Amino acid sequence: MMIKRLFTGLFMAFMILITIMGASAAPPQDLFATSGYTLELISGETHTYNTSYPVHLHLYDTEIGIPIDNETASCEYHLYDENSSYTHLDKGTLDYDDPDFETYIAAGNFSQPGEFSLLVWCEAIDNSKGGFKQIFFVVEEEEISIGVFGLWKPVEDWTFPVIYLLITILLIILALNYDSSILGVLGSIMLIFSYFLVGATSPVLFTPLLIVGFLLAFRFATL
Repeated sequence: MMIKRLFTGLFMAFMILITIMGASAAPPQDLFATSGYTLELISGETHTYNTSYPVHLHLYDTEIGIPIDNETASCEYHLYDENSSYTHLDKGTLDYDDPDFETYIAAGNFSQPGEFSLLVWCEAIDNSKGGFKQIFFVVEEEEISIGVFGLWKPVEDWTFPVIYLLITILLIILALNYDSSILGVLGSIMLIFSYFLVGATSPVLFTPLLIVGFLLAFRFATL
């Protein structure tokens, strides 16, 4: 009997523990989920610096789920720089262009890479309801791209770079064996150019390609 009571007590304690853990893991209830406005911002997690930031917002009445236009509500935004202790950078209103509210934040606000946040809120014309949403995004420097081949990017497929380097080395070897300034200068230029082809993968590691290329170009040019 004693063992049965002990087992029952342990089982009840276990079930109470599971119940408490389940309750604590449940997501918090939003007290305002059934009223006000729902804001759906169309935005990315990254943005290129020194370019204007597009803001596109779809606004809905949370209670009945219908879209809201500028005859019913107005929307504003505030932009903050998270890198400088939440510095306020810009503010403005969103224009309505059916079916969404939109604006473009000036490129000058994104002159430095880093983390930014955008706070958008909308309010009914009669002040009866409203809603807000805050998003975070990272401003990144634009990748350097040279020509149509998209140079200065980390190499993913080494097939072409390896063939290119083998041809370059072959030209330089032939130029050294036959004292050919034309082949030598051509091979040297190709060697210099190879740095921009593979250098982004490891700029320091491939720097010798650039240095040797210039030295060989000078050597063959003075033959």
